[in-house]
Amino acid sequence: MANMSYCKWENTAQDMNQCIGSMEDDVEAFDALSEHEQEGMLSCLRTAALMLEGATPELLERAGLPSN
Repeated sequence: MANMSYCKWENTAQDMNQCIGSMEDDVEAFDALSEHEQEGMLSCLRTAALMLEGATPELLERAGLPSN
């Protein structure tokens, strides 16, 4: 189900944190994932990189991230 507009950022952040937890559990677990799940993980990584590239320095500062 798609996120409702009023809570998409909150819900997406929670989902992303769960994914990070899975990544941290076992780096070698990537090979145990199905091809479909591997592509999903790689797609998430690409999307996260694009989000960081597109974020303004002000947003990065508010998030406590370096803006360089």
